[in-house]
Amino acid sequence: MAKEALESAEKQLNTAQAQVNQAQSGLDIINANSSNGVIVAPVSGTVTSKNINVGEMAVAGANLMSIVNSDKTYINAYLPARLSNEIKQGQKVAIRISEIPDKLFDGKVSLVDTVVDAQNKNILVKVSMLENDPAVKVGMFAEIALKK
Repeated sequence: MAKEALESAEKQLNTAQAQVNQAQSGLDIINANSSNGVIVAPVSGTVTSKNINVGEMAVAGANLMSIVNSDKTYINAYLPARLSNEIKQGQKVAIRISEIPDKLFDGKVSLVDTVVDAQNKNILVKVSMLENDPAVKVGMFAEIALKK
């Protein structure tokens, strides 16, 4: 009888151990899935638009939100391709923001695209503002003047 009780207890122990292992596997899956539900931005900044709501499924490659980093302001400008020889990366420029007409900002060309847009024959030029001004907001219209 003692041997049977020992065997029964060992079976119960083995069953309990299998249940613990199964529960641990389930916990591991839950932890992995919960980490997949966390969205981490590659930059710090302010969320300016949100394109997904709670409960919706995110799709790979979809734009979930827009974030603005106010520490670095860039302007995307388009230059006629015929003037591409007049501008170089690192060149200083003057920037006028239409909503702030009383002030000129200093800038620097940070990128001159090597591809000409086939439709409008322009090239993309990225200009970085050298000073941060809290009055400058995303979506404002800027004019860029080349300094020689």
